[in-house]
Order: sequence, then C-alpha cells, then structure tokens
Amino acid sequence: MRSAHRSVEIDGYGTFELPAYLVRIDTGRGPGWQARPPGKKTRWFADGVLGDPIASFSAAQAFLRKIGTPESVSPLRSREFASKQIPTGVVGVYVQFKQRKGRRVREVQLLIPRPSKDGPARVLYVGTELNYEARLGAKVAEAAAIRERFEQEWRRKAGGKSNGRNARRQSLRNSCHCARIPASHGAARHRAGSWQDRA
Repeated sequence: MRSAHRSVEIDGYGTFELPAYLVRIDTGRGPGWQARPPGKKTRWFADGVLGDPIASFSAAQAFLRKIGTPESVSPLRSREFASKQIPTGVVGVYVQFKQRKGRRVREVQLLIPRPSKDGPARVLYVGTELNYEARLGAKVAEAAAIRERFEQEWRRKAGGKSNGRNARRQSLRNSCHCARIPASHGAARHRAGSWQDRA
C-alpha cells in the first residue's frame, strides 16, 4: 500500500487523493477509511461515526501524521518529479485520463490535491483525449491558481507549529510557473482511469 498514485471518487464529496497506508473500504459496518501503517495495528475511521467521508478522511490523515509515517513530511515540493509522464510545469497538478462507462473516448482531467491531503482534491475537466492538447495550457493556469490557494491554506495551518518557519520558507521556493506543454503526449499509451506520476 505504499503507492500514492491512487484516488477515490465519492458521490457528493469529490475526489480524494489516497496517500500511502490508507485505503477506502465499505464493510458491513458501513463505509470508511482504514489506515494500514507498516509495523503497526490498522485503525478504522468510519464515516457514520465521524460524520461524513471528509471528516473521517481528515481523522485518518491526522492519525498517520501523528504516528510519523513517511507521509508526515512537508507536502510542499520545489519542483516536479522527473518521472512525471506529462509535465504540467506546476507542482501538485496532475493529468489523468478517465474512462466513462458507455463512452469509447476517455476524458482528460487535471487533478489538484490539497498539500496536506486532509480534504477532497479538485478536478478540472480539460476535454477528451482527442482534443485536450489545445486546451491544456489554459486549464493548467487555472489549476495553478487553485493549487496556490491550497498551499496558502496549508501554510496558515502550519504557521503555528514548531516547524512552521521552515515550511513557509520552503513554500516560498515553491512558486508555480507553467512550463511549455509538449505538443503531443501519446495519450493512448496511458491506462484508463489512472492518473499520472506525482510531481
């Protein structure tokens, strides 16, 4: 469960980016999130007990941060990962291809997770895999503004913590500038319904 390249869409609540050690389960006790930290007991966070999927997700994330999993490090990065298959030029903005039931052509979306992963991500519709390239640049600019708001929220929350000064200093180096979008990305080679490598 170490991969962070997963997301879950919940009707009425949006898309949640799943970090390592957290899974979405619907059992006889009802839906919720299960934290599975390595070397430790699992912990269950039920929607019905905590109020809704957002509240239970936040509680699960707080638990993982408290016990000190690798996900508890600062979520702000200064540059995209080199392994990102479709660079957007913006840290924290990812291209994903989604196959809708009954449709042959996949949708292309931009996924904008919150840095702290304590709430639902934003998803922007770009187009289909046949026409998205002409629209991608404008949508990336829109996504960059959303990501910046998310980072500002994270900095405000982190400001009162002991490491808040270092977090803010790192975030200042994290300004997003849209890079040139490649003319062609070979969309057909990407898996349906998956979103691309982190950056």
